[in-house]
Amino acid sequence: MRKLFAALAVLSVLAAPALAQVGGGDEPNTPSVPPAVSEQLGNDLAQAQKEIASAVPTGPSADVLIEAAAPQKNGKVAVMTGSGVYVGKGLVITDLHVVEGAKKIRITLDRNGVAAEKFNATVVKTEAKNDLALLHVETNLPEGMKSAEPACRAPVIGEPIEIVGNPLGVQFVHTWGRVGGVARVMDGKMLTPIDATIASGNSGGPVYDKDGKVLGLSELVITPGDHAVGFVNMMTPLFVICKDGAPA
Repeated sequence: MRKLFAALAVLSVLAAPALAQVGGGDEPNTPSVPPAVSEQLGNDLAQAQKEIASAVPTGPSADVLIEAAAPQKNGKVAVMTGSGVYVGKGLVITDLHVVEGAKKIRITLDRNGVAAEKFNATVVKTEAKNDLALLHVETNLPEGMKSAEPACRAPVIGEPIEIVGNPLGVQFVHTWGRVGGVARVMDGKMLTPIDATIASGNSGGPVYDKDGKVLGLSELVITPGDHAVGFVNMMTPLFVICKDGAPA
């Protein structure tokens, strides 16, 4: 990708003299590109295209949309929409509050940012202390399905992060930011401040570090009031499920 930008930069420099002459009354004198430079540009662009092609997923990503249907006291059924991440072996991690009390859970796969196949899932393990749930997909997932690896370490203040989720029902949205503080216990839960944008529907979605590992899950937005401008976004760091540097 850097080579592609470099190639474009060289082209813009070569074109600059010609552009500067336009409108001056004389015919523009377009410079020719030396053969050696032209050949290098071609090689760089070809390599950049290979890198871009290799970066495009061949199967669904590890990011999933979760819909959980839970019966209410009034006899109606409420559907909670949240997010999750596939970690392999038919298992999805999400926030417990997304699926708590649900009688039916459905996940939707992400193919290049577009909602794709849907599968039923069931809760197989929960950890209420840190608001975590482990789901099992009831049927085989498509070939080439990506899986994500938890980062079994403490978040570092200032490190870059990428969040994927389904805020306010908008499917598979990516936002970027940084870790905003150290992990701390709040209301009995281990939480870490982040400055990336999240909203209702992001809950349970992955927070990736620069290496593509899952540093945590989107958890909640703290606001001082319904109409307040200020807020603090929080994630649950996944080191809470790790033991001896690996997922327990």
